[in-house]
Amino acid sequence: MIPKELFVKVSGSVFLLPEFINWVAEISIGYKIVICVGGGTQIKHEFMRRGWDTGKFGPLGRETQQNSEQYWIAREILEDNKKKLEELLRIAGVDNFVVEIPMINIGKSYRHINGDQYILAAYLGFHVLYIATLVKRVEAKKQQFAHLSKIRVKAF
Repeated sequence: MIPKELFVKVSGSVFLLPEFINWVAEISIGYKIVICVGGGTQIKHEFMRRGWDTGKFGPLGRETQQNSEQYWIAREILEDNKKKLEELLRIAGVDNFVVEIPMINIGKSYRHINGDQYILAAYLGFHVLYIATLVKRVEAKKQQFAHLSKIRVKAF
């Protein structure tokens, strides 16, 4: 029997919270779980710290200059978030997970994609998909994904 799979898109503002880690430990029982960890707020703050334009937020996510230095800084933040989350999940005793960052392979190179778009790409392959986000973002996320029955929004 093929195990059921869950997908969780977690905000970079949420993934370090003990409540999130405990929740993942609870929901992952009996499932394979894929977690896409974001970092948009952290990336924006790092760009601001460096005096870079943070871009505008368009339909597919933040649109920046996408120069190579910005790309690598953003990727470094996301990879760091991934490593931190993997460690926290292992400490919590969760062993049936894969953590990914929101990137896709197009034309033999990886491209950043907003996590809210990444969850759409994952939609057909999972039984249930969650968006784990801050309380202040819940209503907007529920409205954004209301037409997709398998997506649930979880507040932290």
